[in-house]
Amino acid sequence: MKSHREPEETIAQQLADSGVSAPDTLLSEVLLGTGLADGYRSFESPIGPVYVTYNPRGVSAVALSTDSNDFESHFAERFGRSIYATRGPSRVLDRQIRTALNTKTTSSLPVDLRGLSDFTVAVLRKVSQVPAGQVRPYAWIATEIGNPGAHRAVGSALASNPIPLLIPCHRIVRSDGQIGDY
Repeated sequence: MKSHREPEETIAQQLADSGVSAPDTLLSEVLLGTGLADGYRSFESPIGPVYVTYNPRGVSAVALSTDSNDFESHFAERFGRSIYATRGPSRVLDRQIRTALNTKTTSSLPVDLRGLSDFTVAVLRKVSQVPAGQVRPYAWIATEIGNPGAHRAVGSALASNPIPLLIPCHRIVRSDGQIGDY
């Protein structure tokens, strides 16, 4: 009488017996496709090449870095997710990233802000609406998101922006029009 084997064991054994192995990229493709890992590539920007990471939710980070190894280390330390170099995001997201970098219009760019507080997300979404060529004070952002006294907290939220350049925190200034600390 044959022993009972779980279906997974049977499939695994059949695959092992067949001599066929999964492609080397299968794990990374599954992780990227499910959003459990991020893909990245370099894009040209007005300030030179930048690394942009993305996943099915949208752009998750932007950074200047000396090389891909430094960038990967920084990303893993900050976000705790795996990251893989890819040929690029979907055609649609690639076009959206290039448009945002070239036109400095970012309000319609899909972004992944998971892991940030609700307050920080509100600040970054409002900052994304500031038109290119214009600036707004920290206090304006605080008022617009319903926290009029939180202008210092707005500065702290901007300091944690994972997507600088594409979420234009550089458009936010002090009330006197001067550049702040963030």
